[in-house]
Amino acid sequence: MDKVVVLNFVVGDFQRGFTVTLQIGQEGASLSAGTSGGLPPCPKLPQYYKKWQQAHHHQLSRAIKPKFGVTNASINTEQAVGAALALRNQLNTWFNQSEEFRLIRERLKEILHRDDTVRILLQTENSEVQQLPWHLWDFFERYPNAELALSTTTFEAATTVKNTTPREKVRILAILGDRTGIDIDTDRQLLQKNLASAEIVFLVEPSRQELNEKLWDNSGWSILFFAGHGETEGDTGKIHINPSESLTIPELNYAITAAMQRDLRLAIFNCCDGLGLARQLASLQLPQVIVMREPVADKVAQEFLKYFLAAFASGKPLYLSVRQARERLEWLENQFPYASWLPVICQNPAELPPRWIDLGDTPRFPYKGLSVFREEDKSVFFGREAFTHRLLEAVKNKPIVGVIGPSGRGKSSVVFAGLIPYLLKEPDKWQIVDFRPGKHPLDALAAALVTMQSTQADVGNEEESQTNQAARLFQIHQLATELRSNKDTLTQFIARISSVHAKSIVLVADQFEELYTLCPDFEERESFLDCLLGAVYDAPYFKLVLTLRSDFYGYAQSHRAFNDALENNCLNLGPMNEQELQERSHVLHIPAVSH
Repeated sequence: MDKVVVLNFVVGDFQRGFTVTLQIGQEGASLSAGTSGGLPPCPKLPQYYKKWQQAHHHQLSRAIKPKFGVTNASINTEQAVGAALALRNQLNTWFNQSEEFRLIRERLKEILHRDDTVRILLQTENSEVQQLPWHLWDFFERYPNAELALSTTTFEAATTVKNTTPREKVRILAILGDRTGIDIDTDRQLLQKNLASAEIVFLVEPSRQELNEKLWDNSGWSILFFAGHGETEGDTGKIHINPSESLTIPELNYAITAAMQRDLRLAIFNCCDGLGLARQLASLQLPQVIVMREPVADKVAQEFLKYFLAAFASGKPLYLSVRQARERLEWLENQFPYASWLPVICQNPAELPPRWIDLGDTPRFPYKGLSVFREEDKSVFFGREAFTHRLLEAVKNKPIVGVIGPSGRGKSSVVFAGLIPYLLKEPDKWQIVDFRPGKHPLDALAAALVTMQSTQADVGNEEESQTNQAARLFQIHQLATELRSNKDTLTQFIARISSVHAKSIVLVADQFEELYTLCPDFEERESFLDCLLGAVYDAPYFKLVLTLRSDFYGYAQSHRAFNDALENNCLNLGPMNEQELQERSHVLHIPAVSH
């Protein structure tokens, strides 16, 4: 089961000790189980870290430019090993033998199971706490599917502008900065090799103007990647974009904010000393950042990138992808000691980590029969006739119908290429509107409803449709605001539409699991479900059809009223029988012939 753990270092420092609070919850749900405790003074811990830091810088002095590292010829390998061992032992002693921390340790053992997938958010403003190599805590030996991210104690959700056209490809802006003394060509090759399905735009040693213009690109970016030199001075991080220009994050404030509004979700900095960059990006509320906590050798940064991208693009969760990639660096540690200590996630707690597919990777196949069918594909949709007729009868007779099945089973296809074409054979009886919940489900619902209403008004008037775009955006914002404040708004909206057009409105909520994977706001999820239930029970001529992955059905059941509404109103989409497989095999040949 996926769980979230929040450890908040509320107040304190290593001289006086820390007050610490714990919260634990299921991923996508509110944090409930919790307790509070503390950690005693431990002034030796940051001292041990500084000794190890000096040793690490010394050992890398030949791999990075001297101005980006600190060298100390008096430090040898034996001293570095001693500093690392002392740091590990002191960290675990602090956690495991502190009576003030006992309640938190016991609560973690009580709630978490070894096979749980666990995201740990360490919330603190203390830069010395942020620096520590938290993966050395023996907690992570007991929980092999756990990974930690740093986060601040003050945060808010990132603001995005609704994009009604989902990306078919992950868009990556790859900045290959000042290459003096480092091999950025390998980073380019790794991106191209591991992400052949993505759209990657490379900027090689760009000017400040070129970088700024690309960040403002209207199509937006899913991932921002930087390879080159970086450094931290105090709490300020700086990247060198070409041999003569460097930039701090505040100098890119407006450009990065614009990219975030167009759904930038992840930044990866394959450069030295990235915690200062991460702190500045946190102030902009960027959802996720992956950085190197200390100076890093080219080879280490490149191997981490290779391992991370291979895991993440294959469908593994972001946190597990980072842990797996970090641990796979162990083989390099004879040449580059402590390589696996360096990568770290920095997380905006108001955001959920995306999956690769959430960033825009829509699978594309040479045969439509292996991909998602839409309404326009009804002529080549085979193999689900019996289920389609069951679904059609259910929609005619019930106000809510759930299509439940595992990922890839064909839930969306049977709705869009099966059910909807049958309904549209009687256009005077049915009106269809579809949407996906996404990160902001009430905004997505409002956009779908206003688009439906506008389409009715603009039939045969394309010119008016284009000139009213600004007015529609205002209507979407206004309706979304009303949906948040009044759970009867959807019912009232449907009633107004039905009074003008006496048709049954079928609202298709596709990929309903996005409510739990993409929307981090518990209150918004609750308001969204309350709106839907109000319409299901009270709106005239209203039908709700949703597609939901079976592994997320338990999440839907956690809302008691929604669970009651779904009971006896779900159709489970099982695997095809032999006859259906024979019918479906026919579709593999049709597209090739038609093209």
